[in-house]
Amino acid sequence: MPDSTPFVVPADGMTIDCDTTFAPGTYFLPNGVKITADNITLNGNGAVLIGANCEGIGVSLESRNGVTVKNLRLSSYYHGIRAKSCRNLALEGNTVRDTAEIPHATIFLDIWLEPEKSYGGGIMLWDCEDCKVQSNDVQHMMNGILTYYCRKLDVRE
Repeated sequence: MPDSTPFVVPADGMTIDCDTTFAPGTYFLPNGVKITADNITLNGNGAVLIGANCEGIGVSLESRNGVTVKNLRLSSYYHGIRAKSCRNLALEGNTVRDTAEIPHATIFLDIWLEPEKSYGGGIMLWDCEDCKVQSNDVQHMMNGILTYYCRKLDVRE
């Protein structure tokens, strides 16, 4: 039986509190979107979210449980997806490109930065547990996947 879920056009800074499937297309969302509920799925449906000047976060979520983010394309954010204190998170089939980078040969890179000061990257997981990161494509950036204080991560091609 076909999915009868209506497509949602993403809006800059929108909050997502229920199962949501984005309408296909390209959207300029410098403030990204924020997931504010547990046990929901955000299906990007191939939608492309574009940030401004490699600043901000494309998809942010904090203290969430049972959330799935899939089939989304993100570009030009500081972090494409940033999850803090989440449990049972699934990130599947997302593509993240062109996140923030330090200019080549300008500073000494500190591999011991705390999460609050982390470098830009495709996916940032901070204090997350029992999470799956599968079939995500993170390229053309300084850091693909950043993990801080995480437990029981399943990261696969």
